[in-house]
Amino acid sequence: MSNRDSNKQSKLLRPNAKAVAKAAAINHRPTEYRISGARGLVLLVQASGTKSWYFYYHVHVGKRRRLRKLKLGSFDELMLGQAIDSAEKWRAEIKAGADPVEDSKMRRGAVTFAELAEERFAKGDSITAGTEKLYRDYLTRDVLPAIGDLPAEAVTARQIIEIQDQIDARGAKTTADRTRAAISSVFKYGLQRRIVQQNPCAGLAKRSDEIPRERVLTREEMHRFWHAIDEASMSPAMRLIVRLAVLTGQRRGEVAGARKDELYDLDGDEPRWVIPGHRRFRGKVIAGRTKNRQKQVVPLSRTAVELFQQALELAGDGEFVFPSPVGNSMMGHVRPDAVSKSIRRLRKQCGIEDVTIHDMRRVVATTLADEFDVSDRVIERILNHVDGSVTGRHYNHAKLLRQVRNALELWSNWIMEVVRDEMEPVAHTT
Repeated sequence: MSNRDSNKQSKLLRPNAKAVAKAAAINHRPTEYRISGARGLVLLVQASGTKSWYFYYHVHVGKRRRLRKLKLGSFDELMLGQAIDSAEKWRAEIKAGADPVEDSKMRRGAVTFAELAEERFAKGDSITAGTEKLYRDYLTRDVLPAIGDLPAEAVTARQIIEIQDQIDARGAKTTADRTRAAISSVFKYGLQRRIVQQNPCAGLAKRSDEIPRERVLTREEMHRFWHAIDEASMSPAMRLIVRLAVLTGQRRGEVAGARKDELYDLDGDEPRWVIPGHRRFRGKVIAGRTKNRQKQVVPLSRTAVELFQQALELAGDGEFVFPSPVGNSMMGHVRPDAVSKSIRRLRKQCGIEDVTIHDMRRVVATTLADEFDVSDRVIERILNHVDGSVTGRHYNHAKLLRQVRNALELWSNWIMEVVRDEMEPVAHTT
């Protein structure tokens, strides 16, 4: 009788496949068969006839010596030779300091990658709604099926590389890089909270060779673009969004998500649009709407004011300047990706193949610098770019509102002048 369990009997078997196959429970009681010459290896035969391989080993826990029981697999899964090899492998690892039974218990109680990802979105540093949606999409499609149920601490760089390889095989190198960024964001949160001890994404090479866009529309192209807005297949609200994005130089999501309470003094001398950044309230971070988390004050030109007033007349009683059509958006306002889709359709109307709504910010910056010699600091304020210097980040918070207002009025006047230009008609693509 084995002293491991008073309900089990223990017998010694020769390392012979036929003998092992014939092993049965004695007197309808669970019976352990030790294998001669394979220390620690045991075949447990239940009264029902079910057989499983186990490996017994000892570890020191403090000053005490503890017996552990590690299941290697069922008799149907492992033949005798495989079970002996597995026992020898574990014996070597245990001798080197491993304790697989305890490690398994810790893994079962550990935070999975899926749980850590959800906690990151709920409690981690705030990110824009658009970025969170992209990260969730990347994780849901390729990451969670592969490593979602694994303990976050157990995820390896090799597993992340394999996920990227699968995405890369679809010809989506940029998506592979962005998926890695989404995974890394989860692990950075885990490191901050001391839930994990390392970020397996660290040091992984970039897959894509993304080239920054340098597209700046010419005066003639801007003329065609602006006039094509009237002819394009888009709603009145979308026409206003596109034109306000051009006139203010702000991002598509910031314009599409504008709230009525962000607009000030539209009938006064200093009309402005204030896009909230992140702020703290009673110890909690209240998420804003800007990409860099900093509040953005946009002085409005006369033309921009007129467009916002038109939008308000169309908006109805809700909180958003550009409410979404009923049931079209969980956000409550026109979706940013809907703006991009409208621009893709607009390309055919104006005969310009290569243009995005984000390109308008580059046109604003380039025109103000080249045509009107506006300083880089003022242009940075218009685009709400963060000054990378220590002084800019921590000390100099001047908004330069007067200079920004003058610059945006110059830009608005330039656009209206371009709109009035006499241009030769361009054949539109169909």
